[in-house]
Amino acid sequence: MSTPRATIIDIAEEVGLSKSTVANVLSGTGRFSPATSARVHAAAEKLGYVTNRAARSLRSGRVGTYGIHLPSVARRLPFYTEFALGAADGADAAQSDLTLFTSEIDPARTFAVDGAMVVDPEPNAPIVLALARAGIPILSVGAYHGVGEADVAATLDARHDDLQREALEVLRARGRRHFVLLSLRRELGSAWTESTDRTFRDWCTETGSTGEVLDVTTDPTRWASDARLAGIVAGGRTDAVVCAGQGTAHTSRIILEAAGIRIGEDIDLASFAAAPDELLDPRLTVIDLAPTAYGQRAAEILTAIIAGEADAAGHHWFDGARVRAGV
Repeated sequence: MSTPRATIIDIAEEVGLSKSTVANVLSGTGRFSPATSARVHAAAEKLGYVTNRAARSLRSGRVGTYGIHLPSVARRLPFYTEFALGAADGADAAQSDLTLFTSEIDPARTFAVDGAMVVDPEPNAPIVLALARAGIPILSVGAYHGVGEADVAATLDARHDDLQREALEVLRARGRRHFVLLSLRRELGSAWTESTDRTFRDWCTETGSTGEVLDVTTDPTRWASDARLAGIVAGGRTDAVVCAGQGTAHTSRIILEAAGIRIGEDIDLASFAAAPDELLDPRLTVIDLAPTAYGQRAAEILTAIIAGEADAAGHHWFDGARVRAGV
């Protein structure tokens, strides 16, 4: 004979709270103290409570699914994979699933999601227009400009300008004065790449440093044999290479070392968006964007937007990113 499934009423009796309070804690709606939330979840685990998402969706009128859109050209980068995994954890904490939008976006399509995160959108991104027309709450991770901008409920961003300036100052403190930025602006064209180029140029002007911008691609196989980088370093005054894209520092290190250029001695190498293997190289000055925590935070904000919380709209900062100086 099977054991009856635990109910919200059972949990409420266990912790001495009302049924509505327990239901709201378990569904992630409303605000409760960490202690209350912990008591409810501990009792649910003890009693073997299993959420019936289908029934909850029928009651709330929600689908129980969040959407996420990543820039297609950058999906090969580990940052976006880790961000999406963090977003999935955040969605799961709200008892929701996560759907990745991968197909070409038809502005007239429908979406079976309660809300969506659009990560590093390009200006006038079709996904934003399509979501806005469908009435789906939108969180833009990174600034968005263009059609549908007014329909974006909130934005989330790391303090990229401050972090990048901090990383550049680390290099300057090591005596570096002649910089090359390996930029992704032509390939990605997002607000982040535009801002990164602008921050680099402004900082070089403000500090009296020389700065050159070299456009590269997110696909290292297309430029791993490119002699431009080694030629610039070997033939000029360049003493610091700054990489905008994730993984670019790793490929740069291979090219430079193959040309006999010593990292940390002849030249310093930095990454504005460090990949996991770049974080393991102590010679590199890196910005760790903490993508998993970043994704979790995005899902938390989207949860608050969907719940209609007044302070969910507007701009939010993600303060989990850090600069690590090379040695």
